Amino acid sequence: MSNEKKIKLTEVEEALLEKIQHNFPIVEKPFDELGAQLGISPEMTIELLKKLKSEGIIRLIGGVFDPRKLGFKGTLIGLKVDKNHIDRIVEKINECHGVSHNYLRDHEYNLWFTLIMPSKEEINAFIEELRKEDGVISLIELPAKRIFKIDVRFKIKD
Repeated sequence: MSNEKKIKLTEVEEALLEKIQHNFPIVEKPFDELGAQLGISPEMTIELLKKLKSEGIIRLIGGVFDPRKLGFKGTLIGLKVDKNHIDRIVEKINECHGVSHNYLRDHEYNLWFTLIMPSKEEINAFIEELRKEDGVISLIELPAKRIFKIDVRFKIKD
């Protein structure tokens, strides 16, 4: 059972979360537009978003791009890392702007992450840096061959 405290959302917060997931307005003043749709001021909209971010409900608000259409290359990497070096290796991986997901696993290969970079050469350079790190026992690379994307949207209301 999780120790996470469930946060009770107001109806306006629920509606705001729905709108920013599905129909974030691409206009000059998006918070004015969101506020108008919800019947609140732009300032209140921003304050609610700040509150939801500070509570950890919102991690970020941003666009989702298709890196392949921009010429980027992607790969999944699995690392076998000595447990005494995990924190340092995670920190190094998280410093890389091309990392979108990074997970610890209860497995022989105990650290997995996705890496998207402008070129295969940049991916290879980063991988070679990692191979040389103390505590990295083994590394496997699983380059993306086919992309399966799901449109994840979290249902806010029951």
